Amino acid sequence: MLIKLAANIPTLILNPNPWRVRFTIQMQAELVDANNTGKVFIGIGRQPVPTVGHAGQGEVLIQSAAIERPEKNRPLEKFEKAAIWATSDSANQTIVVEEIIKKPEVAKE
Repeated sequence: MLIKLAANIPTLILNPNPWRVRFTIQMQAELVDANNTGKVFIGIGRQPVPTVGHAGQGEVLIQSAAIERPEKNRPLEKFEKAAIWATSDSANQTIVVEEIIKKPEVAKE
């Protein structure tokens, strides 16, 4: 899904989900969206602060950069299934978010 962020306003981009097995968050390239010249801050389990160097900044994305979890061949940690928030340091930054879930199979009688 494509999400456009307002400057300095934390936005919930993924609800908590115990069945989440993978997620990817990518900031669109400036060639795709000319407004994407700022930074996007991603907070897992908390709202990020849109200031580089702040203890609560979370993970920082610049244009074309992405966060993909899990890294390598491991399951998601419990905290990575929490709510995921994003904010930006300038208006109209766009990100693409993808979530893959796998619900447990229901036993058939």
